[in-house]
Amino acid sequence: MNHHEELIKQRLIQGRETISATESSESAIQFDGLRYFSRLRDLTVSSRYQPIVSIPHRRVVGYEALLSAHIMSELVSPVTAFNYIASIDHSLLSVDRLSRYIHLLNYPFKTADEWLFLNIGNESINNFKESNNVIDDVINTDIVPADNLVFEILEDQNQDMGCLQEFVQTCKRKNILVAVDDFGAGHSNFDRIWSLAPDIVKLDSSNIWSAQKDPKVRRLLPRMISLLREAGAVVLIEGVETYEQAQIALDTEADLLQGFYFAKPQIDISTVDQQGSIGELIAAADNGVLSTSQADTDKQLSHQFARAAAQVIGGQTLPQAFAGLVDEQYYRAYVLNQEGKQVDSYTLLDDQRIRFKSMRRCEGVNWLKRPYFANAMDSPGHIQICSPYMSLPEGRLTKTVSMAIHLRGQRFVLCLDVADQ
Repeated sequence: MNHHEELIKQRLIQGRETISATESSESAIQFDGLRYFSRLRDLTVSSRYQPIVSIPHRRVVGYEALLSAHIMSELVSPVTAFNYIASIDHSLLSVDRLSRYIHLLNYPFKTADEWLFLNIGNESINNFKESNNVIDDVINTDIVPADNLVFEILEDQNQDMGCLQEFVQTCKRKNILVAVDDFGAGHSNFDRIWSLAPDIVKLDSSNIWSAQKDPKVRRLLPRMISLLREAGAVVLIEGVETYEQAQIALDTEADLLQGFYFAKPQIDISTVDQQGSIGELIAAADNGVLSTSQADTDKQLSHQFARAAAQVIGGQTLPQAFAGLVDEQYYRAYVLNQEGKQVDSYTLLDDQRIRFKSMRRCEGVNWLKRPYFANAMDSPGHIQICSPYMSLPEGRLTKTVSMAIHLRGQRFVLCLDVADQ
């Protein structure tokens, strides 16, 4: 028996009062020469690990430990395994603890820099002030250094927020990182992120799947990630399964990625291919393959706007200069003076398609605070395309193309509102 196994055995004996009365030698940790496991009647539990990737670092930077469970040699989900455990009157708290020991013993990179992500159940969090608490329990095994550990917590509507905050603070004092799992699903919200101040936020896989299907979600996902990063968290996107999803995730500038596209959870992680899918994605990023469709759209839009702007500078009116833009994606062209006040406009959009009709009269309106005005004034002669926003009075998601130009010896900003595709 090696040093780590001896420590684990002592921890199991010392914590026996927290383990079900039905526990016997059947739940002891065993070793078959390749891996550690435990048997609970017909259930066998062991470990699988899924890599967590940092594209900027171009490598795997950590692994999430996941339960590998079999009932009568048939692979079952963790949910099925825990339902079985409950049916045979074993303590979920004790099995939660036992599985962490197994994950620690099976982890091959005990002295390396890679993080080990461990899922911590709500019951363990609620009992973390007891003598055999989960924080000291893991640290005292002396298997993985505390600063290489990441405790994953799942938000629960019924979880005591005060207890959860104290748990997170205690972890940080002991140099253990904390990750909030499945953000964007269930009961998770930004209010809890502000309150807990986790080190890492893991976005639920539903986010990347929705972004793949819905352009609006795809547009908003980078902003949500930016907000989380401004709150002080490293952001990880879960559930990346395809190359297209990996492209979307990379465009969001998330810090970390995880999913089947890189690797499925596996027992042996010593041979994880860092040159396969990771290399493919890095090569695409280096070669500028990503987001080409949007870049092409913006390039075409800039060319159209430049031609119209040249005609306005040459003395043509807005209707004359923009007459060729008959596509329904174009809303209106207008001119702002140096104070941001609208001094001329030309509506390309059918009046019946204006959503906020009480705001359709725009004479004298002032767009001084709008980014498309400020950016154009800061860079005269250079075309600007702002991020999408809800426009008035159209009431549609819009991008504004703008450029500061000189007319009659004064500076103006020429603008064109275009539907966000």
